Amino acid sequence: MLRFSTLAVLGAGLLFTSCKKDEPSTTADPETVAMANNADDEATASGETDASLADADEAINLTAIAGGRVAATLPCGVASIDSFPAEKRYVITFDGRTRCGNRQAIRSGSITLQLFNAQSWADAGAVMSVTYDNYAVRKGVGRSAGNAIVLNGSGKIYNVLGGLRRQVLRGTANQVQHRIRFSNLRMAYKNRLFTDIGIAKTRTWVNEGGFITIQVTGDTAGSTLGGNSNVGHWGTNRQGVRSYTIFQQPVVANNNCGFDAPVSGVKVHKGLNRELTVTFGVDRQGNPVTGSCPYGYKYQFVGPRRTETGVVEY
Repeated sequence: MLRFSTLAVLGAGLLFTSCKKDEPSTTADPETVAMANNADDEATASGETDASLADADEAINLTAIAGGRVAATLPCGVASIDSFPAEKRYVITFDGRTRCGNRQAIRSGSITLQLFNAQSWADAGAVMSVTYDNYAVRKGVGRSAGNAIVLNGSGKIYNVLGGLRRQVLRGTANQVQHRIRFSNLRMAYKNRLFTDIGIAKTRTWVNEGGFITIQVTGDTAGSTLGGNSNVGHWGTNRQGVRSYTIFQQPVVANNNCGFDAPVSGVKVHKGLNRELTVTFGVDRQGNPVTGSCPYGYKYQFVGPRRTETGVVEY
């Protein structure tokens, strides 16, 4: 049987934040370790890129009036924000010492943003490049502290409909949609293992009278990976195995139940000897929940010798 901590990595890091992931048991069989690490890598990459892009959104807001170094109150853990208006470029540098948010995350390194095809990031069709330069994150304190991960590489974010994420959250806009593309993102671990990651997702925020939903889909429609469409994440994991994650159904969360507790969605992790399916928004028995907040998510893995199913609380 899989330990709870091995599968617990699957439920975090989906939308705005990511949590410290427990390592799989050192006594677990290699296929279980590979499966857990694959899910952990996907959750960590998604969570950290999502969290850093929220800072990017705020950084552009702070630098919208004038160039140079921003003198306003900075987001937690940010040492400086420098803007270069002529190039539409922004550099966020982190202080490497301040613990921030529920994650108690300490961040160092920098993120560089640059706008294309628009005068403002809020414009419909705006494209923003995102480059991580030794962007390191360490989460938790004491015994709950996780190992640091370091991101390097670049990608692009497309503002499909225009507007800003914070406007939807504050109720001054109804909908914002971003297409996220990373093809050469490298995530390194303290033990010198690393993963090479690609991300292709569409993330949509909708505010209907204060009820806010976030929907995340895999976004390789029109192309395939491993014979599958709607792939949101792919790459080489810590064991050197190529794997990928399909969004079989969009993952949806809302502000009533919490953005870290999806109410629906199905993701399938492929490429390993054991195929892992995660169904979000279920009750204690693993049945889909409608009309109320769910208990957690259901997992099922199918291996050459057996199939196993379980339910994990958010």
